[in-house]
Amino acid sequence: MLLCRSTRLGRVAASRTYSTALAVHTVNKPIHRFFHILDGIEPSGQMSSLFASPEATLHISKASAVLSGDEIDDWVARMQAGWRGAATLHSEANIILDHVEENVVVSHSTWTAIIDGAITAYGTHADVLEAVKSEDGELEWKFRRRVVRHLYSAA
Repeated sequence: MLLCRSTRLGRVAASRTYSTALAVHTVNKPIHRFFHILDGIEPSGQMSSLFASPEATLHISKASAVLSGDEIDDWVARMQAGWRGAATLHSEANIILDHVEENVVVSHSTWTAIIDGAITAYGTHADVLEAVKSEDGELEWKFRRRVVRHLYSAA
């Protein structure tokens, strides 16, 4: 990656290279896939595959839960079962990416949950992502830690 320390990735200036724009896209990929999997848009996707290792963690502050590995996929299954086929849409917004060290990015964002047309929850995400080598030897970004904070919940 052609990024320097503490580069704010969300701001791609005209003088930046194509490599920087591509880097922003690849960092954003797991952030957005998180909700694609949760909403069933990627029904074959496993949420745990977005995490860098079996020790990487998903923190759900509202439930005082810290999940890792298969526990993450079990949580997704419980959430989806609780919606009982309702139309769900989760969105991620206001993503701020800070490149804090080589192959590590910190992300802060907001999220909203809509179920059957009603906003049912919203909050923030605080993430640490790291670039790890995929099976084909390419670097891909994955969560080392994701903290889900609810600011509002209808339940």
